[in-house]
Amino acid sequence: MCVFHGSVELRELEAMLKAAYVSKAHETQMAEKAALKMEEKAEDVAAAHVMLEQCRREEEAEQQKELDKYLRMKKYHLEVKHQMEVCLSISLTHPCNEWSPCFGLIEIVGLLLSLLFFYTPGSHGIKNKKLKTNITGG
Repeated sequence: MCVFHGSVELRELEAMLKAAYVSKAHETQMAEKAALKMEEKAEDVAAAHVMLEQCRREEEAEQQKELDKYLRMKKYHLEVKHQMEVCLSISLTHPCNEWSPCFGLIEIVGLLLSLLFFYTPGSHGIKNKKLKTNITGG
């Protein structure tokens, strides 16, 4: 079989070959582009997971900090209450005949009560006004 240069069949074959090559190159580019998009999405998902985990840890740390603060305040209030009870028991059982030494203890108890009630987180003033009046004598 003899093929002549510039023949119609040769040009058709060359055009078909070129079209197939261009089509294959386009398909390869599209596959590469899709693969890059998938990689970017996977990276975005991984970054989102990292950020969510970091937020969760920060939230847990904040909750722990608040719990520690609450426990410290609770311990402080229990200590103040205990001191108040000790002072009150001393002032009630003190066998003095003079008013002035006992009056100092009652003032201390009143001060401790005011600290306990005025500095309680979330409270706005004394919760039991009758208790303050009875203890401080005022």
